[in-house]
Amino acid sequence: MKNGPMCDLADLAAGAYRQATRRDRRRLAGALLAGFLSAGLTQAALPAQASFPGRDGRIAFTRDIGTNAEVFTMNANGSNQVRVTDTAADERRPSFSSGGTRIAVASLRSGDWEIFTSNFDGTAPFNSTGDTAAEDYTPAFSPDGTEIAYASFRGPNADIYVTDLDGSGETRLTTTDPGDEFYPAISPDGEKIAFMSDRDGDWEIFIMDADGTRERKVTDNGAEDLHPVFSPDGTKIGFESDRTGDVEIFTMNVDGTAARNRTKHPATDLRPAFSPDGGEIAFDTNRDGNREIYTMNADGSNQVNRSRNPLSDDAVPDWGVRIDRPRVTAAGFPRRCTSRSFRARVRVVSADSRHKATVLLDGRRIAKTRRTSSKLRVPARRLRRGQHRVSVIVRDAAGNRTRRSFRFRRCAPPS
Repeated sequence: MKNGPMCDLADLAAGAYRQATRRDRRRLAGALLAGFLSAGLTQAALPAQASFPGRDGRIAFTRDIGTNAEVFTMNANGSNQVRVTDTAADERRPSFSSGGTRIAVASLRSGDWEIFTSNFDGTAPFNSTGDTAAEDYTPAFSPDGTEIAYASFRGPNADIYVTDLDGSGETRLTTTDPGDEFYPAISPDGEKIAFMSDRDGDWEIFIMDADGTRERKVTDNGAEDLHPVFSPDGTKIGFESDRTGDVEIFTMNVDGTAARNRTKHPATDLRPAFSPDGGEIAFDTNRDGNREIYTMNADGSNQVNRSRNPLSDDAVPDWGVRIDRPRVTAAGFPRRCTSRSFRARVRVVSADSRHKATVLLDGRRIAKTRRTSSKLRVPARRLRRGQHRVSVIVRDAAGNRTRRSFRFRRCAPPS
């Protein structure tokens, strides 16, 4: 599975994938995911997922490093490239949550493909698909950030599933057999899911309601149409297709009408991702001899190489919203009065993870940290009765400052 077979566009078009045994299909799907396939549409690995409309933030992408792939992020202009994952396994197909504070990846770190979610900088990773024996691919966050849609081989074919971030509530949405469904993309209002399926003999794009009902085909031609993604306003779908003879990035209305070729370049252009404000599209392309992340205006103009990395392949972009100021959350503060010391967990999210946090108890400093997530011991047992306040003051590398306070009450111990 980790070293999938080499295959080319002719194999896929001839139906070798669809005619293979289940085991071989799983291996071929793993090869598709890992980007091992050699040419054309079969180089496609994982699609990008749009965020809610917002200010344009960082772009996440997959970079091949030696024999593995890792996830990186960069500013929209390509600057400040930061490594997010660092394991001995493949990490692919990043997907930002709509608020830009969480990221999901398809990972081999547990031995098979699973969906891991973490803070947007890669800290506090969690296996959201439960380390099952099935192969789980292509994550996409729900707009409210509480669920993940993904494709999984948990039956004779690949189907679309959704699960809560903690792995509970797993639900199968597609049941077509034969036929495989991959690369879900959830609409910004959370009402629809687009995906690709080969159930009719070639790859086409379908849409269904979020509960799996009312499936309908939105592309219908002899070409391979792949990797759908909704625009932030929900009115368009971006996708890739070889309908012009080479692989291009297209946009269309959500009902499949008004399809427009946006890249118009003889290279292989793959995996579109809308910017959060809807004005641009990121994609990966081999037009420079290796795969690079490009951006263009939504109408196809101003196509620019952003990753600028000639030494390896960069692919599978996703575009998150901008985090203007550090964000602070906390858990573990007692809801009722307490007579004992307690531990709280404080989490800080900043645009580039370079921040300094100071923790005050009633105005007196009790801790300093640069970490994203920290356990904080609050010595409530030593305090006087009454109300007290813990304040977290964060300053990031750009000088942005955030202060957040959390209150609790100290009461007398039981007699």
